[in-house]
Amino acid sequence: MGFGLGERATCPDYILEPAQESLDQPLLSIKEEGIELVKMAMPLVVSYLLQYVINLAGIVILGRMGAEELGAATLASMFSTLTAFSPGIGLATALDTLCSQAYTGAHDVTIIGVYLQRAILFMSALWGGLGLVWFNAEWIFVNIMRQDPHLARLASIYLQWLWPGMLPVLLFESIKRYLQAQGIMNASTIILGLVTPFTFLLTYLLVFWPPTAIGFIGAPIAYSISYTIVLLMIIGYVRFVDGSEAWGGWSRKCLEGWGTFARLALPSVIVISAEFCAWELVTLATTFFGITALAAQSVLITTDACLYQITLGWGVASSIRVGHYLGGNLPLHAKRAAYAATYISLLMGSFNAIILIVFKSHWAYIFINDVDVIKLVATITPILAVCQMCDVVGNVSGGILRGQGRPSIGAFFNLVGYYVIAAPLGGILAFKFNMGLQGLWLSLSVALIVLTLGQCIIGVYMADWDLIAVASRRQFIQREGDDADNGPLVPQPTKETISPD
Repeated sequence: MGFGLGERATCPDYILEPAQESLDQPLLSIKEEGIELVKMAMPLVVSYLLQYVINLAGIVILGRMGAEELGAATLASMFSTLTAFSPGIGLATALDTLCSQAYTGAHDVTIIGVYLQRAILFMSALWGGLGLVWFNAEWIFVNIMRQDPHLARLASIYLQWLWPGMLPVLLFESIKRYLQAQGIMNASTIILGLVTPFTFLLTYLLVFWPPTAIGFIGAPIAYSISYTIVLLMIIGYVRFVDGSEAWGGWSRKCLEGWGTFARLALPSVIVISAEFCAWELVTLATTFFGITALAAQSVLITTDACLYQITLGWGVASSIRVGHYLGGNLPLHAKRAAYAATYISLLMGSFNAIILIVFKSHWAYIFINDVDVIKLVATITPILAVCQMCDVVGNVSGGILRGQGRPSIGAFFNLVGYYVIAAPLGGILAFKFNMGLQGLWLSLSVALIVLTLGQCIIGVYMADWDLIAVASRRQFIQREGDDADNGPLVPQPTKETISPD
């Protein structure tokens, strides 16, 4: 029988019973769960912030070279975000579901290593495709994006030298998730903490220092070298420090079960790509409103992007925590963790929003001294505060959905929010009602409110935790038997239901 919604269905006892290693797991209070989530999330938050800083190294240093070089690096950075980082992070998030649930739900923990191997193959294929696109980026910039030919040429050169470093970036993301699923949160943070200052130093040496300077291309080369070092260090960490017990060596099983991996990865790719694309479209639309609006947008988007790195860490921590409980067939524990994560996200989002509003007339001075720009930033900052609050809660609820194995719900609400609601609403407010940049940000805030409420209601408050836990347990019991491709972690609703009694 299927596992859906409706009448009672029966399941074998070995599926309904908690995993043996989970039998002594105490049911924590909301406060205790919150403390555990904070412990998990803090290293992840620092890790994402460090990655963001590394990504800025080339742009910051090339900004001292000239406006043309800065513009080319910014264009290349935007293009690489849309074509590489968005799909790459989306693919890696499939491991949030698979590895976290397998760590507590599978009898053979080396299945986590098999999932990592599949991710490595997916990432390698993505990297190969990127080469085809990036080495023809000049044509795309000129003929599709209508960029200045000289700027397009510089940006394409930047991408060509950046491409070798993208494989280490993608593989690092996969290995990082592999370790995090095992509860090893500090490894990537320590490694990135060591490499970040080295990246800035190397970038400066390759761009400006006369004995080693090679000019503009020094920035992407430094980035590629830095992430190659990061990849080697995290591989060494797994090999010699911690995390190797889940590896189990290369297996032919990595060539099987691609369907499940793709079904989990594709919605996450859609979620992240849809979000990044929507924000880039807002920046593109801002060019119609003059230099003051564009400068204000630069301040606003930089602030939001920096704060967004914090929310990413909380989303991943929530996904891992919920996935661990569901893999061990502990639905009540998972539900409590989800509620704790949601409450924390509300508190953190509210704190961020209050800080932004209180300092709305002052913090823009960090970036610029132009009075008109500062006034426009102050006007839009309350809307940014709403967006930031929704971003925190939305990332956490999206992480909960990934932990449940239901990322497609997040993909649906992201597409509806950004492209069914925000795109037309933004056009109407910004151009028809002459609200300009403020209208664009209002449309984004409405989209974020809709998708956040949708994810919270369905992913947290309406979730059938017993059903989801049984489906997760069933999948891994079947996988350990034949490693078959058993479809989505959570079956589609039918007229049946389950009861753990």
